[in-house]
Amino acid sequence: MAVFQYKIGNLYIKINSCLDLSVLSLYKPFVSDFVPPKYDISIDICQIRIEEIEEAYNKLSGNWNDKCTYAWVSKKDRHYMIFSKRSQRLCTAALTDIWILDCNEGYSQCILYVPFCASFAEAIHELSTRPWLQRLFLAYSCQANFVLCHGALVDIDGEGVIFLGDSGSGKSTLCDLLNTANVTVIADDRFILDIAAGGAVGFGTPWNIKNPQYCKNSCSEIKKVFILSHGTNQLKDVGSDYHEMVYGVFPAMLFPSFMSLNKAVAKKIRYLNFIRTRCGIYSFAFKPDVSAISYIMEARGRC
Repeated sequence: MAVFQYKIGNLYIKINSCLDLSVLSLYKPFVSDFVPPKYDISIDICQIRIEEIEEAYNKLSGNWNDKCTYAWVSKKDRHYMIFSKRSQRLCTAALTDIWILDCNEGYSQCILYVPFCASFAEAIHELSTRPWLQRLFLAYSCQANFVLCHGALVDIDGEGVIFLGDSGSGKSTLCDLLNTANVTVIADDRFILDIAAGGAVGFGTPWNIKNPQYCKNSCSEIKKVFILSHGTNQLKDVGSDYHEMVYGVFPAMLFPSFMSLNKAVAKKIRYLNFIRTRCGIYSFAFKPDVSAISYIMEARGRC
C-alpha cells in the first residue's frame, strides 16, 4: 500500500492506494518524511470484486434519475458517491465502470472502491482527470470556511485578482493576455476562496484541465474582483450595487447538489458580504485584446 500526500488550498490530503499513483496530477506530492499538522481528508483506494460493486450498486440504486452520471446517497451516518468513471449515465453504465466513494459524516475519512478489472494505467488516468475529488471537495466545503469557485485567479505584483463570469465570458482569454504580460496566472477555471484566516485568500486547484499550465499550487490575497462580459472595455465600479454583485458573484460559488438551497444562499451571502468589505468589485465588458490589460491595471490603482 503506497501513501501519497498533497496540499490543495489549506487542506492536507492523504491517499493510501493499492494502485501506483506516482503520476497523479494533484500537484507534486510532499516528500515522504514531511508530517503535516493533520490530514483534513484521508482516502483509501481499494480494489474489490465486481460482485461487491454490484451489491453496493443495488443497495444504493433508486436514488438518482435516468440522466445522472453520479449521485450522492446518504445511509445513516455514511455518505456515498456512486459514479461512472466514463461519465456515462448510472442507469446504463457497465458495472466495470462504476466506482463508489464511501465517506464518513464529515467527508474526512473516505474509501474509494475500484473494481478489480480497472487497469492500473486506466485508474491513474481517471484519478488524474475525473471530477470525483472535486465533488468530494464540494461536499467537504459545506462545513468549512472555503468555497470552490468557477473563475480565474491571477497574482499581480503580490495582489490577487479574480475574474468571474459565465462560460465563454473570456476568463481564459484574459488569462492568456495577462500571461503574455508576465502576470502570474494561478488558475483559469477553478479556484478556492478561503476566508478562514480573516482575509479573502484565493488558492489554485488542480482542476483546470483545459489549460494545465494554469494549475499552480500557490495563493494570493484577493484585492480586486472583475465580473466579465464581452464589450468595448467598459469598466464600472459595482461595489455599492448589491443586486449587480449578487448577479455576478453568486453563480461562481459552487456547492454540492445535495446542499439545501437555503443553506447555499446563506453561505453565498456571507462570502459576498465578506469580500465586498475587503475588495473592489467591478463589472468589466472587455475587448479581447491587449488593451484590456490597462483597464485592469487602472482598477488596481483605485482604493
